[in-house]
Amino acid sequence: MSELTTRTREYYDRVAPTYSEKFHEPLGHIASALKADLGWVGPKLSENAAHAGRQSIKMFDYACGDGAISKTLRPYVSKILAVDLSDSMVAEYNKAAQAAGYGPEKMTAQQGDLFSDEASQSLSDPEYFNFDLVTVGFGLHHAETPVQAVQRLAERLKKGGVCLILDFASGLRESSSDPSTIAVDGFGREEMKRIFEDADLGGGFDYVIIEEPLIYDIRGTRRDMQFFMARGERI
Repeated sequence: MSELTTRTREYYDRVAPTYSEKFHEPLGHIASALKADLGWVGPKLSENAAHAGRQSIKMFDYACGDGAISKTLRPYVSKILAVDLSDSMVAEYNKAAQAAGYGPEKMTAQQGDLFSDEASQSLSDPEYFNFDLVTVGFGLHHAETPVQAVQRLAERLKKGGVCLILDFASGLRESSSDPSTIAVDGFGREEMKRIFEDADLGGGFDYVIIEEPLIYDIRGTRRDMQFFMARGERI
């Protein structure tokens, strides 16, 4: 495990117990942005929203944290398998799922790492492949090699499956509460397009900047952070 990966894991282990409370407002904004156009993410999601989940959708939530994206999309999918680098975040995720009445057959997380050179062996099980939807919420900027990271995610998708990445557009290091965990300062449209295409995820590619920024209090200073959603389908 690299020094960056170790620092990132230790940071999220520390903040996990208070993460949802501390970042309640930005997490709510992220959820609203996702729900605003489910059909943009994937047509099956909007169809399930309209017709009470008729289609089976298997989702992989990587860098899941305590479950912000999973909580937003779970009404529209059949099953969610989630992974995070931090054991403490995984514990918070599973606690929240159980409190909401979801058993592991519907929504569960485990600790693991796909972004390092040596991917976790625990994620080699066949159930961690052939997904309809793979999501990464604000985790790609921790990857030392984003191209390799997205290629690893693409391998988990079935043909025609959707990869959805949310992250910051720029200025991340100066606004982070722990810059030592940041590998990439942000991602523009052309960079994300290249990353997706290199991973054979160029089908239906789109990159959308969310107009209203996320607002964080970083060491007593307000920071407005522009974020984006990018999606592409496995070719």
